[in-house]
Amino acid sequence: MTDIMHLDTHTAIWLGMKELHRLPAKVIQRINVSTPMISPLVILEMQYIAETKKIEITPWEIIENLQAALGLEICKDPYEWVIRESLNLSWTRDPFDRLIVANSSLAQVPLLTKDRVILRNYSRAIWD
Repeated sequence: MTDIMHLDTHTAIWLGMKELHRLPAKVIQRINVSTPMISPLVILEMQYIAETKKIEITPWEIIENLQAALGLEICKDPYEWVIRESLNLSWTRDPFDRLIVANSSLAQVPLLTKDRVILRNYSRAIWD
């Protein structure tokens, strides 16, 4: 493993549930040569998704699967820094997106996301 890559919520869910068909081959290749990382906000957003019955697995099961399979790490940047960084991201009203992007921006690392709004507005967002 070499570089750090942040994963957005859906990317983490799809990887953790082994739904690799949802990911482009290049994204899988990038993940395989990187240390994947998530913002703590990804865990909270996964919980929201689980509570709406869109997934039938707990966030912690997903996290444990990713830690075992890929060495996933959870970002430990001080949340005050993340909040400060997020104040500059006025292109979205979605608090999850704003904070997840802020975590990636602070670390100055790519964010793997399929989200078109993020891809359009965040220069380090990639999905190919």
